[in-house]
Amino acid sequence: QRQMTLLTSWTLSIVEQKRCADFVAARQLPVDELYSHSWALADATAAYEWFDQQSDGKGVFEFS
Repeated sequence: QRQMTLLTSWTLSIVEQKRCADFVAARQLPVDELYSHSWALADATAAYEWFDQQSDGKGVFEFS
């Protein structure tokens, strides 16, 4: 017997992603307010270290 920690990720199909994006755009929902942290891709190591702590919030990578 051993103890395991599993981290999962869930994603939608491309069709469902578009439906969600259309829903958000049509209602002009303030999605920026969903995220407590944001990082540039160059800071991915720091972002994943923060994520690994699982302390709070939601993070997003900014592509700019």
